[in-house]
Amino acid sequence: MNGIFFINKEENWTSFDICAFLRRKFSTKKVGHVGTLDPFAQGLMIVCLGSATKIIPFLENHNKTYIATLKLGEETDTLDKTGKVIFQKENKDLTIQQIKEVLASFVGENKQVPPMYSALKKDGIPLYMLARDGIEIERKQRDIYIYNLDLISYEYPYLTFKAKVSKGTYIRTLGSDIAKKLNTVGYLTELTRTNIGDFSVLDAKKVKEVNETDSLPIYKMLSFLQTKVVSLEMEKDIRNGKKLSLEGDDIILLVNKNNEALAIYEKKDDFYYCKRGLFDANNEV
Repeated sequence: MNGIFFINKEENWTSFDICAFLRRKFSTKKVGHVGTLDPFAQGLMIVCLGSATKIIPFLENHNKTYIATLKLGEETDTLDKTGKVIFQKENKDLTIQQIKEVLASFVGENKQVPPMYSALKKDGIPLYMLARDGIEIERKQRDIYIYNLDLISYEYPYLTFKAKVSKGTYIRTLGSDIAKKLNTVGYLTELTRTNIGDFSVLDAKKVKEVNETDSLPIYKMLSFLQTKVVSLEMEKDIRNGKKLSLEGDDIILLVNKNNEALAIYEKKDDFYYCKRGLFDANNEV
């Protein structure tokens, strides 16, 4: 099966669990997703099956929006509620104005050190496995961008915020950094991803509730690209990987008259060349 599903991940499911469930349900081998969610987190996952996995690289750069609750005064080794408390430092004298000013200070370009409890790898070994063995290694800072960071509520020790961030931003680390800037420490007790780009968790279903009719077509997922409908003759050229003479943006999505996504083409010099074929080889012209 080829398809794209919006899944509302529930707490205690891993991203791998979600993919494995859909792999079994739809009897397909190729399954991938856009953006891993921690087991304790919930919210939107975009899962692609079959040939739809080809578009994952074009969706990964979307910004993501989260709602998170931070417990102040204690820090855990995982920076979330699944870990053990390793440090305590209270600051009960915070005002709403102070918190808003600190949140505002994070908006814009930032650098962030990924947490040890993450799926990043060192010599092929996930960092979280090293962390479980008590091993900590140096991690390079990463460039991130925070578009918005707003306070939703605060009642000590719980601070809830909404963050719209770039790809690669760890909200657990952001929560910890916020707490430190408030002269305390903290860890996440709740985390929900509400959006990936313009796609919303409100349009998602729990994984056990989805069926084949919930699958979304590729062209709708790539609506942020300029789209051109091509002739039958040009479709044959696309299926053969030929260069094309077109007018348009540097990167365009080509579809046939049935809105079947055929390929993503990229402009180089005076022609367009295939960047990613998307057509189903089983569907002949």
